[in-house]
Amino acid sequence: MTKPRHIGVSIIIATLVALFTCNLEAFSETNPFTENPASGSVIASTQVITGLAPIDLNQDSPLEIQCPEDISTYTDLNECSADISDLNLHYSGGTLSKLTWEMTGATVDASPRSGINQINNYVFNEGITFITYTATDQQGNILSCSFTVTVSDNQVPRFIDTIGNITVDADPDECGARVYWDEPAAVDNCAAGNEILISSTHSPGTVFPIGTTRVTYTATDGIETNKVSYSFTVKVTDRMAPELTAPHNITINCGDPVPPVFASYDEFYRSGGMAIDNCTVNFRSFKLESQVQDQTQCPYTITRVYSIIDEYGNKGTVTHRIHVTGEEPVITQEPVLPLKSGMADCTASTGNWSSTRVMNSKKNGV
Repeated sequence: MTKPRHIGVSIIIATLVALFTCNLEAFSETNPFTENPASGSVIASTQVITGLAPIDLNQDSPLEIQCPEDISTYTDLNECSADISDLNLHYSGGTLSKLTWEMTGATVDASPRSGINQINNYVFNEGITFITYTATDQQGNILSCSFTVTVSDNQVPRFIDTIGNITVDADPDECGARVYWDEPAAVDNCAAGNEILISSTHSPGTVFPIGTTRVTYTATDGIETNKVSYSFTVKVTDRMAPELTAPHNITINCGDPVPPVFASYDEFYRSGGMAIDNCTVNFRSFKLESQVQDQTQCPYTITRVYSIIDEYGNKGTVTHRIHVTGEEPVITQEPVLPLKSGMADCTASTGNWSSTRVMNSKKNGV
């Protein structure tokens, strides 16, 4: 029996089809080549090809993957997170049949367990997130790579319900004032209200001295560099004048010497005077302000006003009086003695006698 000429061509075609279009597992267990029962020739069998895999001219090349570089950034404004893009996996060679990812750490999430899944962009929580890509090629080989996304909080807390500067007068008889105010609160993009640490240089109810004192509040969200301060001033003014007490008033008799003015606070104090103040008295400032005598003759009163100031310029005054009593002394003149008759013409100023008898006696040597 003679074999047909087309048998060699059929064998070549069947071989090429098997190499380029068929997976060995897609063939049936039946032999793809059968003997023609009529002629005894070998021909290609097409009925055993039940499914074809996608054509991959690089199926012999290994799959290669590359994760993005580690990323470090800051939180978005007023947010405790950051929206980050360009997070896709890069791959080449082979055939990628499945790609999944998983996040752990500050942000926890995962992709579906099947299909090709890229992250593209994602909103990450503050902190460090670990990301792992897992790739599977057509042959079932598994590759993985990882990278990190670090989101740092560099936004400081913000004070709310703040107050302005405070001005008050000193408390009565005190060289200062006890001052109260409503304390400010603070908010943060990440830390909760009870997690924000607030400290201050002074607390409501503090006694402030005379003058201006700065009060400073500081808030931090737990990160040492995320610190903010807020300040206001408390001004306490002393408006209380010194209290000056004079010695007892003096009473003297008309014609007696009048006591001198107190030239210093020491003299004033030794005589029974005193000066007190809620703060500090400037004793060197003691002086006589004025002196007035109500009449020129007895009886009359001398009124003297003294003053003193404290360290903040408040002036206190006091009045001290000297009462002069009695009447002016009467100045009596000595009586004029009557002249004897023989001396009637004798003048008091010259002692000359105008009597003729006297004159004649002088002439006669008598």
